[in-house]
Amino acid sequence: MLKIPYQTIFSQASLEEALKLIKSKGSGLDKEALDEFKKDAKQNIDELYAELME
Repeated sequence: MLKIPYQTIFSQASLEEALKLIKSKGSGLDKEALDEFKKDAKQNIDELYAELME
């Protein structure tokens, strides 16, 4: 069972940090898709966060 609150794991700050790690360690994703996500990173992270909190 998860003992850490879901909101702590998926905070906007943790999502931003995860995006930085993907950049530096390679994502295994289509680079073009990652580049597209990064163009509007703030908005995309806000949308992802909202979806995770639903």
